This record gives sequence, C-alpha cells and structure tokens, in this order.
Amino acid sequence: MRIFRFFLLVATFSFLRCVYPETQDEIETRLFLQQKYRLEGWCLAPYKGKYTNAEIIRMNDESFEVRVIDTSIPLEKWPIITVPIQFIKSFKHQTHTSLNSLTSCLKEFGILKTPTIEQAYRSIDRQWFCPQNPYDDTAIDIGCHMVISSPHMHIFYLELLKDQLPQATSILDLGSGSGHLTALLADLTPHAKVIGIDYYDDLVSKSKDTCLKHLPTKVNDRITFLARDGINGYQDAAPYDIICVGFMYEEIPLPLVNQLNAGGILIVPIKTRTCSYSNKFQGGRLYVIKKDKNGLVEINKGFSCSFVSAIQDQGKKN
Repeated sequence: MRIFRFFLLVATFSFLRCVYPETQDEIETRLFLQQKYRLEGWCLAPYKGKYTNAEIIRMNDESFEVRVIDTSIPLEKWPIITVPIQFIKSFKHQTHTSLNSLTSCLKEFGILKTPTIEQAYRSIDRQWFCPQNPYDDTAIDIGCHMVISSPHMHIFYLELLKDQLPQATSILDLGSGSGHLTALLADLTPHAKVIGIDYYDDLVSKSKDTCLKHLPTKVNDRITFLARDGINGYQDAAPYDIICVGFMYEEIPLPLVNQLNAGGILIVPIKTRTCSYSNKFQGGRLYVIKKDKNGLVEINKGFSCSFVSAIQDQGKKN
C-alpha cells in the first residue's frame, strides 16, 4: 500500500502523531539555503518595468538566463530573458505578521494577480489552518511530519487554475494537509463539490474542524474530507474538472490523468532531483496537464518546486 506526503526517515511509531514543529532557527537556516542562487532556483528579475519571479535556467559570470513566471499568459508562453547579473535579486521568502502584509507582498511581486483569488485569500485566513508562523511565505510544519505549502505556492496553483475555477463542478485535492487550499478551492468554485484527501486521520480531523468553525455553511456543504491513501486518486467521484496534488510523484500519474474530465486540468509536482536545501523535501518541477474536449492530453512543464514525497507504506498509518 502506498502513502503520500510521508518523509523518508520517519519510523512507524505511534508517537509520530505528535507535532514537532521546526524551531525558528531551523526555519531561518532553510530559508537562507533556499534563497541562494542555483540552477532551477528562483530569483527576482526585471520584467515589464518591475521585479517579478523567475527561474534560473543558465548562469555565467556576467548574466543569468531566466524564465519569467507570468501567470497572466499561458504557461507555454512564459518568456525566457537574459538579465545582467547585477540586476538579479534573490527570491526572499518574506516574514509577515499579518494577513494583509502577506497578501500585499504577494501582489507586489506579481504572484497574486486575480481579484477574486485575492478576495478569497483575504477571507480564508491562513492562521486558522497554520497557527505557527502563519504569514511567513514558506512551508510550515502542521504535524504528522507534514507541512502546509508556502503561501506563494498556493497562490500559483490558484492563478494557474483561474480560468477553470468559475465553471468547475468537481475538484480533487490530493494531500490536502491542513485543508487551506481545499477551502480556497471551494470558496472560488460556487458550483463545485470539493474532495480533500490526506493519508493522516489527525490532519483530516483538524481540517474538518477548522472548516466547520470558520467557513460559511454554503461552502462547508460542498467539501468532503477523507482519510485514505490517495496515491491513485479517488475513482469513486471521478471524473474531475480540477485535480491538485500537494506531494511529489516520481512520474506523471496516469490514474490521475484518467480521472480528469474532458476539459479538465491536473497540477502535479514530479521529482527531478534531490532538494538542495532541506531533507524534508524532494526537488522537482510542477506539471500542468490538460485534457481537451476530445480527451487529448497536453503536458506543460511549469516551474521548479519542492514538495514532500509519495513513497511506499510500511503497513502502518502514523
């Protein structure tokens, strides 16, 4: 039996159900290493008169070749530009003390672009789902050796889905973790049934409780959380207009592609390397996979990313 979002060095003992959050020093060390220039790493580059997010493709002593991450245009059209090294800035994961400050920063750097997504992000407070360092733009431990994804990653998922959200009627969120992205998806899709699946009973229970406490009834009524192995998706409610995955696959998961509805979209991280800054994660690339109205599949490579892994279960659920 497979599990998802499980770490390589975790032993199968019941005490692992407890929460062992990173210390502030550990978080700061991870962020320092994450912000160093490296191939397939992120940076800030001048583009259309302002600094925006980009991915480093090539480096030399005088310039960087970067791919601009611009969700206002189709992914396959993201421009590749050459920038003198003196104009490159590190992609710094900012620390914030309020939701307003975090949201404003995400807008300033061109990550958050769509007004409806901004409205949802402001109304569904990340602090409800992540009490420790909720407004830091980085992944944070949420227990069971799992993390809630960085705010910028959640926003990028939603921006990549912005054209699909208004008409979606069925959504699968695999590796739902804290439930924050699940809640955002439900809020942004007024007609969709949203299923959040996580392997861990504790996380699913917390997700349900948080949503019931904070979300309107009309949104909660469309969310279902399930504690189960989701490595092969959830055929019982397929097909889906949207499938979001919050853990790393070794290769493109065909069962998930098969569970896409005609016109549907799958966002999934695929492992390509070992993470260079933390043994919590695997390094890879975000893939955006679309199925057209005739059932033909289009695969687009997005940006580099780091997520927890999907690995073989050892027969116990911690």
